[in-house]
Amino acid sequence: MKRTILNILLTLGIILIAILLINSIKEPIRFQQQKAKRELAVIKKLMDIRKAEEVYNAIKGSFAPSWDSLIYVLKHDSVPIVILEQDPNNPDDPTAILRDTNYVPAREKLLEVGLHPDSLDNLPYVPYSNKDTFMIFADIIEYQKTKVPVMEVGVPYKVFMGPYSDKRYQRYDDNYDPDKLLKIGDRNKPTMAGNWE
Repeated sequence: MKRTILNILLTLGIILIAILLINSIKEPIRFQQQKAKRELAVIKKLMDIRKAEEVYNAIKGSFAPSWDSLIYVLKHDSVPIVILEQDPNNPDDPTAILRDTNYVPAREKLLEVGLHPDSLDNLPYVPYSNKDTFMIFADIIEYQKTKVPVMEVGVPYKVFMGPYSDKRYQRYDDNYDPDKLLKIGDRNKPTMAGNWE
């Protein structure tokens, strides 16, 4: 009787150890899969935001300081298209150039860059979050003795990593920091590059 109970306990112990071992192998794999999937979705959204900011910059000469401003301008404003032509009345003078400006609705320009205007209302929202929005910043700074527009849009990993936003997952990825921003642009220099590029 004692021997049967001991065998049952040993068998249960072995099963428990096997389950713990399997889970310890699966957890880092699940983490890496989820990180890659979520990171890719956020990067795609940041690339769309970059396209929207480029169109906004073409209209205003600066970047959008808020989501409301970005969305409103892209829905209701137009992009100036400057056309330069040789003056037909003075064809021998290479400096005789006529300048004409046409305007294209921003919605059309968005389609040209691969961004559907109907997606603008969802642009601020971070994928895999509870309707959290990306942080948005825009300003004019002096950079190398020149005034230039700068922008930064980003989100900390912890906002979109869900159950994997804990620092304990750093043991599976040395570069993982839930407080680190995934972003485009920079507050201190004129760039629109993503920090993953």
